[in-house]
Amino acid sequence: MADADYEPPSKVAREDEEDIIVNVVDDDLCELYRRSGVSFIEFSKNKDFMDAPPADIKLFLERDDLMADTEEDIYFALERWYKLDKKSRLRGFVGALQSIRYALLSHHAVIPVTNAIFNACARKWTKDLREEISNYWQGFERNRVYSKLNNPKPRISYAEVKNYLYVLGAPKDGSQFLQCYDFGSKSWDVVKEKIPIARTEAGVAAFEGRVWVAGGLSANTELRPLDSVYSYDPVAQTWKVGANLKEKRYGLGLAALDDKLHAVGGANQEAALDTTEVYQQSVWTAGASLIEKRYDVQVVSAHGKLFAAFGTDPAQISYHRRTWEKLKSGLTERWEYCPTDFVVARRRCRLVVTRNIMYIVGGDRPETERCSMTEYHCILNCRSTRRPVFEPVRTGFAAAALGGFIYLVGGLTTDGEVVKSFQRFDPGHGKTEDLDDPPIAPGDNVRAVIIKQTILPESRPGPSRT
Repeated sequence: MADADYEPPSKVAREDEEDIIVNVVDDDLCELYRRSGVSFIEFSKNKDFMDAPPADIKLFLERDDLMADTEEDIYFALERWYKLDKKSRLRGFVGALQSIRYALLSHHAVIPVTNAIFNACARKWTKDLREEISNYWQGFERNRVYSKLNNPKPRISYAEVKNYLYVLGAPKDGSQFLQCYDFGSKSWDVVKEKIPIARTEAGVAAFEGRVWVAGGLSANTELRPLDSVYSYDPVAQTWKVGANLKEKRYGLGLAALDDKLHAVGGANQEAALDTTEVYQQSVWTAGASLIEKRYDVQVVSAHGKLFAAFGTDPAQISYHRRTWEKLKSGLTERWEYCPTDFVVARRRCRLVVTRNIMYIVGGDRPETERCSMTEYHCILNCRSTRRPVFEPVRTGFAAAALGGFIYLVGGLTTDGEVVKSFQRFDPGHGKTEDLDDPPIAPGDNVRAVIIKQTILPESRPGPSRT
């Protein structure tokens, strides 16, 4: 639909705490989003959305064409807006909750979303409304019965989203290859331009639509720690030089959270590290220190939190930690222990999160060579252990999650043999499927990330008010 065909609403009434104000919402937030040309998640993090008044937020979230991947993305955008100023926005948050289409929430999002809603504003609700919501969720869990609070009408997305798996293999003969798997065409491709400095035990993460590689050990015979940072731009198909880390480190964890890139733990030439660094606006700054020093640390972001798990010390390689920490935000950020430890201490494993459930996959265990998969629900702190249903059992591999599946590639078997196979594991049904192998065997200490590319049409329809 062309711009001339869009007619914004003339007037929208909203009720404040003391009186009724007639607010002209014409083309403010809706039009800004329509002209931005970005996805919903990107737009919901910018200043226009975060500074919008409650009435505009409510109307905006009622739209059909928000181009969000899931309904929980829409709720968590509303939650971010509310947390910016809880005291003054509580009433607006309660009102905007009516815009969330609870029937579209995935099964795994039901508990965290409802807990967050009740914790935020249960006292502001009337007794009848609390009972209605409680009855609704009980019915939802039992047999998916929809209540009058629900709007099952699906959202519409006019954008095409393409997903790619980027795998950074181990250095070989001074070179290091980045391989790309296209989930749409189900085919592999080798990135022509190699990373300028080959390395192992680096931190790898997806951030700002690019593949970021930080620190690590140089691939030459010296094996010296690095502080250099590079990012691969899939659109330009080139590597870009980033700002160096403040401290040289390898065996670190790298993860993105709240528009920031976090480099966590690792080791230098002397010992394991408990220090962290935060990348924002092209600058690395010192972050909150971990409680424990962690080399070969596994770091993942989930549900607005950053988690650091496992790790060891190069000087005490036989000692594996089974504790994990989470970064607690506030006026002063700090790390705190999670309430329970993992069942098994391990190293060279991988952490992935899908549908709000954290999976710990593979790795080396001190008491036995065979490794299990542990499932940990990062919201309710409930844990269960699964048998290893994917073969071969591996260490030092790469793992990434997409659409409820876990993808595994590369690594070594417990006998030290190189694994080239590429597999998709369904944790819900315990089934493993073999996919096409990558052109080049990734080797040991492999890292992988998912990159999403949103392809927008040349024109987008106007906001829907139905």
